[in-house]
Amino acid sequence: MTSSPVLLDTDESESRAQLRSARLPRVKQVSGCMTDRRPLDQYPVIRTKSVDELREAVSNIYGDHSFDVKRDAGSFHARANHCSLGKVGLSYAGYSAGARSRFPQFDAFAQQFCVSGATQATIDGRRIDVTSETSCIVGPGSDLKLEYGSDFEQLILRIDRTSLMQKLAAITGVMPADSLSFDPAQDFKDEAAASLRRIFLFFVSEFDRTKSTLPRMVLVEIEQMLMVSFLHGNRNNYSHLLVDRPRSVAPWQVRRAEAYIEANWDQPITVEALAIAAGTSARSIFHSFKQSRGYSPMAFVKQIRLQHARGMLENPGANTSVTDVAFACGFSNLGHFAKDYYSTFGVLPSHALNRAKGGGDRLPYCVNSRQGAAG
Repeated sequence: MTSSPVLLDTDESESRAQLRSARLPRVKQVSGCMTDRRPLDQYPVIRTKSVDELREAVSNIYGDHSFDVKRDAGSFHARANHCSLGKVGLSYAGYSAGARSRFPQFDAFAQQFCVSGATQATIDGRRIDVTSETSCIVGPGSDLKLEYGSDFEQLILRIDRTSLMQKLAAITGVMPADSLSFDPAQDFKDEAAASLRRIFLFFVSEFDRTKSTLPRMVLVEIEQMLMVSFLHGNRNNYSHLLVDRPRSVAPWQVRRAEAYIEANWDQPITVEALAIAAGTSARSIFHSFKQSRGYSPMAFVKQIRLQHARGMLENPGANTSVTDVAFACGFSNLGHFAKDYYSTFGVLPSHALNRAKGGGDRLPYCVNSRQGAAG
């Protein structure tokens, strides 16, 4: 697949540049010992030298499975981390010695991203090499076997089956008649696959450095971006519906989408909700929105939220902070929020807040839903 996901076309060149800069984390190889920092260490599951302890801990996340260390492996040390967003999970696992595992009935969709070393996956009898440039995708009901090399480290994207099917139906406007299945082998030379990896690694790095608990609105929209990217980035039996040109919709349907966004700016904006509000598929409404307005629905969402953030900062309470305002308006990264705010209003949010708290008349607050949406 080489097409760019319509639903990720937000006209945010800065965000695109940030995603392009996402890379696999560099880790220090220390055979038999993992004492330095690893991805997602803020979300520890286990650090152990016991195979039984590791098996039990991983089973709680990924279901029943077998795990054994190879006879000639020598000393064994394992580390596992897992960040659950609800319907989507981001995991890290590292093993100092060669090992084998088997998941006879996998219960979700998942994709491996190799950080270091290599492994061989066998999915329903098909062998796939997992390296820094190749990946494997497993779906519900699959028989998954893994042969890990020594000092193998991986990141895993796990997605709930029902949630991904619902997202697919909302995007295409078609309720899948058959189960969703993916080609189990993926090569990151593919543009869409590489885009998925960048987006996934970007969010891994964001969760690595975020100390605060993110609002539900932010988490739901991160889940959505990962699910949409997963559908576009990996070949599946519904890929043709994701790359065909969507049909245009009536102007009133675009206006309905705008009205929904304006009324629900402080809630997660999902493709399911937009599809219901506009009475069409998400792909059609995104396509027509871009055609008639010159920007995407998600760019419109951002500008509406920036307008509300401006009102909060210019008319603050005694305890108002930039962080609180950013989170309340759906911005998870304070640096990105400051840049977007400055680009739109010509002042940093911290300066706007300090000026408002410094006395003088409060500025009138009125949301102009059309201001700067194309910016």
